[in-house]
Amino acid sequence: MYNKELFEKYPYAFSHYDWTGEVCCEDSTNEPYSLDDDIPKGWSKLFWMCMEEIREPLERAGLTHTFYFIQVKEKYGALCLYNNGATEEVLDIISKYEYLSQFVCDRCGKPADYQTCGWIENICNECYDASKEKEKSHYHHDSILLDLQPCKFKYIDDKLVAIEQDYTDTWKKYLEKIK
Repeated sequence: MYNKELFEKYPYAFSHYDWTGEVCCEDSTNEPYSLDDDIPKGWSKLFWMCMEEIREPLERAGLTHTFYFIQVKEKYGALCLYNNGATEEVLDIISKYEYLSQFVCDRCGKPADYQTCGWIENICNECYDASKEKEKSHYHHDSILLDLQPCKFKYIDDKLVAIEQDYTDTWKKYLEKIK
């Protein structure tokens, strides 16, 4: 959904044509198309937190009006934010939110308690209880294990190095936002 204030603050959060980089507009309204519309509604707050967190690094790098997302979607139970390239700092922030999305209910945004097998969906207890009985057999309660300190691997001087990360503060901020 188009929002002029959001478009001015986060132009990169709206759909762009791959080849030209121009902003895509909805046919019926001729207004920019928000990529938030392409993801499960439960991830909306997480998506906008990511847009806010990458804003300053993009500004510092002078990329606010040239950086954009090529595609935003759910894939294998996680948020996928494909972009046209940015600084390592921006890409690390994006990776953090993609990772955290696996632990957020796709439907309502609360912390997820269940995950399906097959087409992966993450849902909380309330959304699980609201599911039809035949759907419940596809969910596994013990498959959601939140790790707020995952390792990232990177080649430095031709050596594979494990880099520890800590997403605890971001997760706490997210939990505050959904209260």
